Amino acid sequence: MYNMKLNHAFSFVACLLFTITQAQQVNELHYKNISGKDNKTIDYADIMYGEGFVRIQTMPVNSRNPARYIEKKTNLLIMDFTVNRDYIVETLDSVYRPDSKLIATGDKKKIKGYNCEKFTMERTLVIGGVGIYGMQTYSSNYSYEIWITKDLTVDNSMGLYISHALLPLQVTFPYEGVIVQLDIEARGQKGSIVLDKAVTGAELTKDFTRPWLKEKPVPILPDGGGSAVTLRYSRESLKDQIKRMREQYNKVTGDDKWKAKYGFEGIVF
Repeated sequence: MYNMKLNHAFSFVACLLFTITQAQQVNELHYKNISGKDNKTIDYADIMYGEGFVRIQTMPVNSRNPARYIEKKTNLLIMDFTVNRDYIVETLDSVYRPDSKLIATGDKKKIKGYNCEKFTMERTLVIGGVGIYGMQTYSSNYSYEIWITKDLTVDNSMGLYISHALLPLQVTFPYEGVIVQLDIEARGQKGSIVLDKAVTGAELTKDFTRPWLKEKPVPILPDGGGSAVTLRYSRESLKDQIKRMREQYNKVTGDDKWKAKYGFEGIVF
């Protein structure tokens, strides 16, 4: 009788530990891009989950490709150009809008050891144009298959921003879970974005460095010049956008005497 009780206790503890392991929060996701032409594999995006924020770094890391911090509490996007000591602060609602929705196919399979479900995509019309950028209509020629797992625990409210990071200037959609594989076909060419590594089990990072707290960082405002204006994410007039962003900088820095650089419209958010 004692041995039976002991066995039951061990079984209960084993089940509890298994449940805890399965529910581990994701700390980092690392994606690679596989080219359809030659199957060349390159690093594509690193995503770090923090406590109330997510850090997104797409590749290659350079002066035109900043780290993006998405913070829910303040509803802010912070772009940190570490190389140039520049930064941009924007409200999330001004930058990110869903322009597509996922359609469940019912297909399921294991990919990289994760139970995944297959989704296709349906584009939706956004008032004022298609997508975040006026030029996004070209992505209607693209075909997407998205494999998502719920084996990994993440903050699902961040899905919208991660989909945009994986598919900049193409489509943006909210989703629940973790994208394990994203297959793209365009004009007869195929390619895939695949989850290379998921890091779990560590404590979430509690905070990140605000660029405006560094020594003499420089905020960037749009200038509206050149062909880059076609890539503007905002449907505001340029004058209204600059006015709103100036007010935002005043708020986050607590200072209205800062100087700005101009000319970031060509940057992919």
